[in-house]
Amino acid sequence: MSLNAKDKATVKAFWGKISGKADELGAEALARAAVEQHYNIWSNILFHNLMVAFALYFPGDYTPEVQVSVEKFFQNVAFALSDKYR
Repeated sequence: MSLNAKDKATVKAFWGKISGKADELGAEALARAAVEQHYNIWSNILFHNLMVAFALYFPGDYTPEVQVSVEKFFQNVAFALSDKYR
């Protein structure tokens, strides 16, 4: 799934809102993550848990539109990392 210009703008705007709570969001996501050996499984769990944390901490801002764009962004990050470190 590729990010179109609207997705990129949506992710960038949402990232600006959440950046002040990066430590809390990361801790929340990691606390929810199960320990896995395989990177792809672990990254999917981590990305899912980050999205859960986004929804918990920013319920008014984490709209379905933002979720779709963030999901696309994380899919692209996971693909890039798995392709690079395969």
